[in-house]
Amino acid sequence: MGVVWRVLPTGIADALPLSLWPEAAVERGAAEAWLTAASIWELGPYLRAIGAVYDAPRPTMPSPRRRFPDLSQRELQALWEGSPPPGVPIAQVREFYDAEIAAARTRPSAPGVPAFKLFENGPPWHVTASECDDLLRATREHPGRELDPDPEGDGWAAWQDLVGLLEQARAAEGMITS
Repeated sequence: MGVVWRVLPTGIADALPLSLWPEAAVERGAAEAWLTAASIWELGPYLRAIGAVYDAPRPTMPSPRRRFPDLSQRELQALWEGSPPPGVPIAQVREFYDAEIAAARTRPSAPGVPAFKLFENGPPWHVTASECDDLLRATREHPGRELDPDPEGDGWAAWQDLVGLLEQARAAEGMITS
């Protein structure tokens, strides 16, 4: 088990529902990294030590069933996949997609990134270009391996391997994790 980090190419966020972002990023050949449970175990303490991540509650993703109570399960699935059923007002669909994207972009408090966005599976989380910049800034401000809470582990080295991906994500629309 693990989490995939993918650069979010420009244009996807404005054109597609959140559920289709990972697939669209793959189709465009976006750079990605796979974090195994072991690498997450190594990275987590280091990123907390340099102030790059913080613990925050996961937001509740909007429910399509609440917004569209009259739709069948098949119609809800079509909506989730970016193909709204006939008769559903496009403005209402866009409002749902925008609410879902806003929840995925959530940033409850503090500089850095909520840990759940980097380390938890779930809906695609959007780590914005600004958050990628925060991660890179924390790395520049605390470059020394001596800051790694487990110097015998590979947290700092693993993080350095991901810096290039974050630089690409900062230049794009951030990254998605899922």
